[in-house]
Amino acid sequence: MSEVEATAAATSLRDASRFVGRWQNKIDTKGRISVPADFRRHLAPGSEDPASSMYCCPSFSDAELICGGADLVTVHLEIVATQDIFEKKRAAMERAVTAFTERLYFDDNGRIVLPKKLRDHAGLEGQVAFAGAGPFFTMSPGECLDDLWDLVTSLTEDERDIIRARSMPSTIAGRGKE
Repeated sequence: MSEVEATAAATSLRDASRFVGRWQNKIDTKGRISVPADFRRHLAPGSEDPASSMYCCPSFSDAELICGGADLVTVHLEIVATQDIFEKKRAAMERAVTAFTERLYFDDNGRIVLPKKLRDHAGLEGQVAFAGAGPFFTMSPGECLDDLWDLVTSLTEDERDIIRARSMPSTIAGRGKE
């Protein structure tokens, strides 16, 4: 990866405003599901034409799908690049990013068809939760949004103090001076 590509990938990882929000939609028995219009608009940034496709891959760590635009593979490879270069699984993870990412095409109604392997990985049937995650969005079973909210609202007081300290303007201003 060139220095320019690495910088672009690192910038995209910090682009927390790209995919934000949460929705739930129903997946039918054929695997068709409507992707929220707000997410579809952000799949082709800078373009006036709606995206004709999106990219999707199984999460390495959770029963969910990671979805995004054409830069999704770059974002994933940047995340994998944070692993120790001597870690044996790093090379496998790099290959898995491209081998298991699928390009899915939208129909005229903004729906995609999720392949069975992807649906099975995430346990998707009935209600599906879409959740923004900055440079990408996730798809998971509908109840996962409740689980996520429960997790963040059950932080200990020490964890809350750390978040408060890290969100102070003086702390944020000092981050760029490293």
